Amino acid sequence: MLFYFYPFLILIPPYALVALLWLILRNKLTERKWFPALNQPKITYFYLIGFLLTGFFFKLDYSLQQGCFVRHESVFSSENIFFFTIALTLLTIGILVRSKKIAATFLIIELIFWLYKLFLIKGGYAIGVAGAPNPFVLFYDILVLMLRIELIKQILCLKFRKLYVLGISFLIMLIKFYILCFLEL
Repeated sequence: MLFYFYPFLILIPPYALVALLWLILRNKLTERKWFPALNQPKITYFYLIGFLLTGFFFKLDYSLQQGCFVRHESVFSSENIFFFTIALTLLTIGILVRSKKIAATFLIIELIFWLYKLFLIKGGYAIGVAGAPNPFVLFYDILVLMLRIELIKQILCLKFRKLYVLGISFLIMLIKFYILCFLEL
């Protein structure tokens, strides 16, 4: 019975940490003049690009870790460069285009591309003897997924709360874990 709750239990600590950080930032920084800038698409874009660069150089964005045998490729492997370049190009086009519909289209295409990579290509979720996810890869994926959803929300001027961004990303990651667990059976 615990097996069916395993994906849910694995996701609780990183999401609790993200929610705690968000609450601290919101409560401590709302009186600061620069805090409202964090709600602008260009600022969210730069955060996302910063995380993409971090993921590229530390192999968090394209990880091939699987099972007990962990294969380490070069940072400058053709696949890593390919995925990074596509994501960077689509995000940059999405933020530079003046039309909100076209910008949102490019950002949604990039999100779908990233979800394809997350569900079908990317490793790092069942490694080592216990088959536990790499915590760095998991936390990275949660943050960049939330930033992608937040950026689309800001571009389209959607008026739902950040808690919903957290919930949407939680559901997507939960689906990832359930697919991974049931494919292992």
